[in-house]
Amino acid sequence: REYWLPGWWPLAEDGGGNALVVDTDPADGGTVGQIVVAGPDEDQRRVLAPGVTAYLRLLAVADLGTEDV
Repeated sequence: REYWLPGWWPLAEDGGGNALVVDTDPADGGTVGQIVVAGPDEDQRRVLAPGVTAYLRLLAVADLGTEDV
């Protein structure tokens, strides 16, 4: 289990030890720049998007459950 790799650039943290990272050195089959979830309770690397732009597009259309805050 690897909780942090030198090829990961932090993008966001949740305050509990997990982070979204830009993967600059992906494993076989991955894409340079993909966004993955990393942290001590993340045994499998979940790819959220193929890159930062795609991730921001997903956020832009996501229903984050915020109403008239």
